[in-house]
Amino acid sequence: MYKSKEDYELHYWLVTKPNFDFKVYDRYLAAWKVDRQKNLGDVLEVGTGPYCGCLPLLSAKSKVALDPLFKEYRELGLLKLNEGIELVTGVIEKIDETSLAGRTFDTVLTANALDHGSSDFSSLLRISSVLKAGGLFFMHVHLRTPQQLNFGHDHSLNLGQLEEQSKKAGLVEVWKRVEQIDPVLPDAAFLTVIGCWQKA
Repeated sequence: MYKSKEDYELHYWLVTKPNFDFKVYDRYLAAWKVDRQKNLGDVLEVGTGPYCGCLPLLSAKSKVALDPLFKEYRELGLLKLNEGIELVTGVIEKIDETSLAGRTFDTVLTANALDHGSSDFSSLLRISSVLKAGGLFFMHVHLRTPQQLNFGHDHSLNLGQLEEQSKKAGLVEVWKRVEQIDPVLPDAAFLTVIGCWQKA
């Protein structure tokens, strides 16, 4: 049915467009305990989709959205809520090949994004590389078992990998929750990690 992961993602956004639940972004911020009135400095959100993720709801010095499909979103009329947000086409695993090479951020967000990528938790090394010292990383991710994989989610992740790679990346756990059912996306019956890490 799908020719690529890109086709899979575009199909999702096209199908959900008529009744997309924009309140999901409020639920991410609530789950992360983020005060949307507090200025978070320079903020990067990875894998935002066409609606720029949580960025439109945040107070920040600057806001950058990183996603590989901005060109396609625009062509399909999906792109919205991007006023005041810098749109950068790319993936976190190859961030040095984008216009963000050499830039750093006070805050990085990944909401239901890392398990859509092409790598395992080694991508945390790239996230750490763009975080300023003392910067905060807010993550929401599904830990799918091999039996739960599909075309758009083709690698399983586990807590051991998360802990190992976050330490290797110099990311210190501030807090995390591990839930059997996703509290943000209640129809997602996957082991879910929600938490905050700080760059040492």
